[in-house]
Amino acid sequence: MSSNFVKDRYRLVCSQSEWPLPRWYFGLDLGQRRDYSAFVALELSWVYTGRCPVLFELKYEPWLEVKYLTRFPLGTPYEELYGLVRDQVKLMNPRVRNRELPPPKLVIDAGGPGPMLAERLAGNLGSEVFVRPVIITNGSTDTSLKGGYSGVPRRTLVSNMQLLMAAQSLKCTKGLANIDILESELLDLIGASTQPAKDSAHDDLAVAAALASWDAIVDAPELLPMTEEGRREMFARRMSRQERLF
Repeated sequence: MSSNFVKDRYRLVCSQSEWPLPRWYFGLDLGQRRDYSAFVALELSWVYTGRCPVLFELKYEPWLEVKYLTRFPLGTPYEELYGLVRDQVKLMNPRVRNRELPPPKLVIDAGGPGPMLAERLAGNLGSEVFVRPVIITNGSTDTSLKGGYSGVPRRTLVSNMQLLMAAQSLKCTKGLANIDILESELLDLIGASTQPAKDSAHDDLAVAAALASWDAIVDAPELLPMTEEGRREMFARRMSRQERLF
């Protein structure tokens, strides 16, 4: 039995007996001719926050931590990219060390050459990793597509990242390589279009992180503030302080 409780506009997962298991999420954004491809690894974990005073259940708060960020060189052939991603996912799969953990998820930008890469990775990684291809859309709601694909609005990906940072649910390992690039890309995703503010700007790491975060939020919606009003207020307050995102 489990239930949700409100605390400072967070939803805390409450469990009577078991600590929720951590889970890893990988995001892959595929670049075109002038864009980088990028790979990001996130870990969803749960922090014990005490007991519910009413039901005496154990309470846990979810966190997402950026564990790995990489950009592949411009012009990397997709055949080479397939091998690099496959090897990195296998290397970072936490089930190698603990078989009790759930399989990690690999969320792939399935535009352009994405479907072919997703099928090859799914065939190679098998049941050890759940591969989820996503079509980034200009719509307003998530949709289920044929073949196990998901349609996710770009606006949703961007707003999720803003809310995670404003709520301080997204953390980063200290000294992580490329974190400054990710922060710069996230700050550059402004305006109604949710596109980079400059035509020359890249958003590959931000999109890869957003894809992985989106799937984590599907599994743990407690990562986001509960109310829309609370979300807007929290984001505005965080941004007004002009502090670093991580």
